[in-house]
Amino acid sequence: MGNEVAVQLTVRLLGTPDARIAGAPLVLHHQKARAILYYLAATGRPHTRDHLATLLWSESPDSNARHSLRSSLYHLRQALHAKGAGEMLAGDGDQVYLKLDVDACDISHFRRLLAEGSESALFEAISLYRGPLLQGFTLTDAPLFEEWVRFEEMDSRQAYAGALQRLATWAEQRQAWDEAITYMQRIVQLDALSEEAQRRLIELYVHTGAIGQALRQYRQFETELAQELSLTPSSETRALLANIL
Repeated sequence: MGNEVAVQLTVRLLGTPDARIAGAPLVLHHQKARAILYYLAATGRPHTRDHLATLLWSESPDSNARHSLRSSLYHLRQALHAKGAGEMLAGDGDQVYLKLDVDACDISHFRRLLAEGSESALFEAISLYRGPLLQGFTLTDAPLFEEWVRFEEMDSRQAYAGALQRLATWAEQRQAWDEAITYMQRIVQLDALSEEAQRRLIELYVHTGAIGQALRQYRQFETELAQELSLTPSSETRALLANIL
């Protein structure tokens, strides 16, 4: 499973999924073939045919699931072959995997940058986050696949928020207030009901003298909290408002 391949396949899974070969879209009309491509790219390792069949056809008899898997792998291989990249879908005995260059899949690249952990790495990582994992792609007849997507989406979303938090802290330490505000705004966009994030954003507005923005942010949060959870801001957040006024 070497990293060097003749033609570059790139797979973007954060946000609306997109696969390209040498910059040209890889067109796959079969949903399960697309799911196999996305799963192999995201996990970055070989999987047995039994595992893939169970993941995508858990509600079908084993023989039917294996037949459906062979058909989907055929469609995937044909689509790759049409772009001169048929060798990128490989098999080793009963295992199937993709031959991808390093960082050719955005979620793998995202994870590597997060693990590196430097400010420059996290800055690059957040640029890769275009939205929730596999946004808009669903398989209603594959509950195990959907469960995997939900788990990975939650994990990547939390990692993205954590990276933004750390970048905001570093920006504050440099007194780059506008930069810190931008990071916190992105966290609030991700989770408008996070009171900790809302409070930190309001505090940054106050620190920079943007009192009007701080008040608007508080009122917006107060409204969303009431509408979504029938709750009011905590005493700590209300005290912050009192200090502003």
